[in-house]
Amino acid sequence: LDGRFGPQMAQLLQVGADEQLDYIARAKRAMLLASWIDGTPIEQIEKQYSMNPMWSKVGPGNVRAIADATRMHLRAAFDITFLAMPERAPEEGTLDVLLRRIETGLPEVALPLLDECDALTRGECLTLLKHGISSASSLWTAEEATLVDLLGRGRLAILNRSRPGGNAFATPTDVRIIANVGSEATA
Repeated sequence: LDGRFGPQMAQLLQVGADEQLDYIARAKRAMLLASWIDGTPIEQIEKQYSMNPMWSKVGPGNVRAIADATRMHLRAAFDITFLAMPERAPEEGTLDVLLRRIETGLPEVALPLLDECDALTRGECLTLLKHGISSASSLWTAEEATLVDLLGRGRLAILNRSRPGGNAFATPTDVRIIANVGSEATA
């Protein structure tokens, strides 16, 4: 199980598996999901978990389907545990963070970026995180040139619309880009 999970997890994944292939499929889904919430780029996940491109190719839709099913089952398991054994149920705040990580495919440290700037994509959050930008305040205090390099001028202009307190980086070029994006959306 790729060194991330101990022998106890391997044993749990084998419970109820009718055959070896069931266990392997469970282990693959667990490792794929762990990569997803750790913030591994989707291209790397596809490459790492596609053993044979003709037979078992993993694509973004597979990753999203596994994440969505996991969120649904995890929420239900929490609710049942909370009712049946409230003393053993994890704190709901811990569960909420995990569910959000599964939904977004981001490590916990990147979640503050989405708190105030939910227009960021997963890839943008991971790029910003890789360059030390892990909160909305560090995003908005970063040098404009750095953000243009990381996100592109057009994308930065769009994100500036959700910036608290105004549009500090706005230039005539940015205003034209915003106007063009807005007119394309209504066309």
